[in-house]
Amino acid sequence: MVQSDSRWKFPGEKHRRKHAKGRAAVKFHKPFHHQPCLGKAYRRYLRSADAMQFREEVLKKYTPGTLEKLVFYPQVQVRRAAILALGMIGDFSCQRTVARVLRDSHGSVVTLAEQILPILWKREGTLEEQRQLQRLTEMVCRGDLLHAVTMASVLMEDSPHFTEFVYQRGMAWFGLGHYPYALEDFQQVLRKNPYHYKAAVLAGHCFMELGQTEEMIWAFRQALEIHPGLKKSRLPFPQEDMFSAILKQYKD
Repeated sequence: MVQSDSRWKFPGEKHRRKHAKGRAAVKFHKPFHHQPCLGKAYRRYLRSADAMQFREEVLKKYTPGTLEKLVFYPQVQVRRAAILALGMIGDFSCQRTVARVLRDSHGSVVTLAEQILPILWKREGTLEEQRQLQRLTEMVCRGDLLHAVTMASVLMEDSPHFTEFVYQRGMAWFGLGHYPYALEDFQQVLRKNPYHYKAAVLAGHCFMELGQTEEMIWAFRQALEIHPGLKKSRLPFPQEDMFSAILKQYKD
């Protein structure tokens, strides 16, 4: 039987005491799993629902670059906190990282990434362009599609770099049943932003309406490459049941 020895020291204690002469001794703590301050701020946010306070805490200690690293942190809550924070302070370039999170094993993380990605897509433009995009989006949502096509075309001339103008015009063309025009816009979106899974899905629907089966399968597979969880998501796309059936048939 091994007897306890009150003289037993923590491994490395002798070395520590040797180098602690002439100064305060370094305190040893028991090993623990470190959680970033972001996780604590997120817990406070969940209790208070004070988004402004959470944003201020994030701005004090983090940059978009450090947050991008934390979206792959082992703890789910920290990953969610990092994605939410990127939605608050991140710019368009952060969408590449958030798009990678669509492959996360935890459903709540993927769902949050789905919500944040469109926010980051809008930040490709200036504040004025984002205001114009809001007007255009509302126009498409209420079914004023012909005016939306006209407005989007004008905006695209002034801001050819802003991909979301193209996407909204594609949505309007799709609603009008002009699938070749819609398809051209969705393909242009994907050339500019290869992470835009919504454009890939709708391109697949355009191919389906045009009777181009092979191209349709390719487009849906492209959407799955970006977002493997699409078959489980409840997304507001036309003919969702048909889309789900196609994904099940052609995924492998």
